[in-house]
Amino acid sequence: MRWRFICGAIVTVLGCGPGPGPRVLSVVSDGQGLLRLAVLQNSYWGGGFDRPLFLVFQDGAVIFPRSSDRGIPLTYYILQLNSRGIDSLMASLGVDSILSAVDTLYDFAPNVSDQQSLYFLAPTSAGHQVVQLRSAWRERDSLDARVPFPLANLFKRLRSFDTTFAGPWVPDSIQVSIWPYEYATDNPPGSWLADWPSLSSPRWARHEDALVKEVWTLNLPFVEHPRLDSLLSGLRQKQALGISGRKWAIDYRWILPHEREWRWLADRLES
Repeated sequence: MRWRFICGAIVTVLGCGPGPGPRVLSVVSDGQGLLRLAVLQNSYWGGGFDRPLFLVFQDGAVIFPRSSDRGIPLTYYILQLNSRGIDSLMASLGVDSILSAVDTLYDFAPNVSDQQSLYFLAPTSAGHQVVQLRSAWRERDSLDARVPFPLANLFKRLRSFDTTFAGPWVPDSIQVSIWPYEYATDNPPGSWLADWPSLSSPRWARHEDALVKEVWTLNLPFVEHPRLDSLLSGLRQKQALGISGRKWAIDYRWILPHEREWRWLADRLES
């Protein structure tokens, strides 16, 4: 109840619109400096990194889950504050003081591979500060009792964030990724939609990849995602997708705001 009052007061008054200590990583972002807080997760088996658990930006946007499946957000809310509202929100949460007082890493399964991790990411004047909780998840999305109380309490408050003044949020775009699947045994491959770009279109970008040799990406408007979902759900387990005479595996993700300010952490995830 107290947390609801704090958030409501911010909107009403300001308007809508164990390691060696904390580690600060000097990372070049997109130069906008808009990120105030990102709470992310990643699991070797379940992924989840592309669906953040909480995002706060200096331009006033607070984005947080509306619904989830097995801990991974499916839909989001957005609360729009002004910059003073964001400052008050961060102060009420105590983010800066909490993250500066705890260790960099808390590993609750040090000899077990392929664990899920929770990350708190916040920028400082010297770079980005990251706190990782490895293998901290327990039943019903609770955290291990050994997690320091300030971190556990911060996470609990973020998970129960007030939705009174928030509305549904969806991205503007999605990013489709494809990679070679020539060995797919279920033929013929599925058909790419005729009105979507072929690989000869400059809208596609090719990326070298050490594991699968090449990955191609294409951005589509978010309104196309139901057609894409229908296409993917129609593919059988060992059936590839045919695009420009080749066979491909395919996946897609939402494109979230100011990604370059937090997605760099993907290169440092446990693999």
